[in-house]
Amino acid sequence: MKASILSFFGVSSWVVSGLLMPGLMITAEPAIAQDICPNAMTQQALNRCANQSQRQADQNLTDFITTYQTRLRSEQVITLRHTQASWELFRRFSCEFQASRVQGGSIYPFVFSLCMGSKATARLTELQELAQCEGDDLSCPAPVRE
Repeated sequence: MKASILSFFGVSSWVVSGLLMPGLMITAEPAIAQDICPNAMTQQALNRCANQSQRQADQNLTDFITTYQTRLRSEQVITLRHTQASWELFRRFSCEFQASRVQGGSIYPFVFSLCMGSKATARLTELQELAQCEGDDLSCPAPVRE
């Protein structure tokens, strides 16, 4: 798992060489629960909490896209929708790969949801930056109107 996924939840200090440290599931779970899900006392509760965080990140992304589309021409909206559909597929496969080390384990939904939420947040940041581009930037689909 990459540091960016865990750092999204403030736990980047547990990452060594891009992989989770052996035994992390045992030692880190209580710390993650305390930081992210203070009431989570079981793996199932942690999984639910991570899933809720992912859903919130997804909703933030969806809300932004809905607003951003109002600035785009109709053909750009179609392109953005195609882009998002491709990105969603990439995100799912990428997170399945990232969580494959723990596939079949009770922590899999937790790791998978962390990845999905992190990627949604990164995509939101990417689109927000694109939405702030200036008119002299030729790679700007919809310059900020002044």
